Amino acid sequence: MAFTVEGTGERPVLQPQWMSADLDLPGVAVIANDVILILANGDRGSTLISGGARGGGGAGGQANAAAGGARGLPITEVNPAEPGFERDAAWRASQLRPFDQGGQQAGTRYSGGRDTTHAVLYALDAATGDEIYSSGAAMDSWNHYGGIAVSDGHIYVTTWDARVFAFGFKQ
Repeated sequence: MAFTVEGTGERPVLQPQWMSADLDLPGVAVIANDVILILANGDRGSTLISGGARGGGGAGGQANAAAGGARGLPITEVNPAEPGFERDAAWRASQLRPFDQGGQQAGTRYSGGRDTTHAVLYALDAATGDEIYSSGAAMDSWNHYGGIAVSDGHIYVTTWDARVFAFGFKQ
């Protein structure tokens, strides 16, 4: 999400300008030549949330599918007094929904036993937040505690299985 600082020096106010699409646990953004580079690391948030959709019998997994679908969203998990709570509630519900009902599926390759998918590198226009580039499924592993390195027109990303991916800026 991007903000501008408005108001006086004594009372500055952050004004939202744009919000990106929902990314699977994005890391720290890097800005190069008015392009925001950000890595969605592919480590699923459901591993961090009690009862997330793990697909293996957890509250949102196969046992829940057998019980008739996603459970209701307790009020304590989403605060309706917070701005944007509808979006939070939708995301939380997606974490609890079984895969066969449209929920997230755990990754399998190079997962280290975690609920993961693959990392995705995004390039966003800094002024608008519009997606300029996505690596899609080019990386078939996830990234944890890694980052993005930019050097001489190239973008470097490492993955959990110790591979280095290099992407280039278009001339």
